[in-house]
Amino acid sequence: MKVQKEEEIVKVISRLANLLSDENKKALAKELVGAVKEDKVSLPISIFKTKLSALGAIVVYLKDVQKLKVKEIASLLNRELSTIYTTYELAKTKLKKEIDISDDSVLVPLSIFSNRKYAVLESLVFYLKNEKKFSMTEISKILNKSYSTIKTSNKRYNDKK
Repeated sequence: MKVQKEEEIVKVISRLANLLSDENKKALAKELVGAVKEDKVSLPISIFKTKLSALGAIVVYLKDVQKLKVKEIASLLNRELSTIYTTYELAKTKLKKEIDISDDSVLVPLSIFSNRKYAVLESLVFYLKNEKKFSMTEISKILNKSYSTIKTSNKRYNDKK
């Protein structure tokens, strides 16, 4: 039943898209491809166990493991190009070995980090607590951060809502 409704929706969208100019069709296609690509990128939880900042860990993972360009990373994270470049350079000086990707028992969608209203760690803690239903103590162990850091991040996220 659900698949049938989705197929109907796709048909309606296709008919509507045919009414658009060629330029707008290309823009729509680009937007849809970008949304699909963004949703497919997930981060293994183990990258956050390092001494790097959460943003630093994400940038190193995307650049070194996923082989994305700095420009693509900046676009996906809704950050300035210079921010991503600087974050990567600083993270590489702190990280003496390759980033740990061994634990993928929890995959974090990249899309949760694109809202600039929240800090990266705040978004991560909120996701783990509310979507994955981890306790604050579990989150602090998973991320190798102090309980007070996790508690503060969660409070700041909720205060900004």
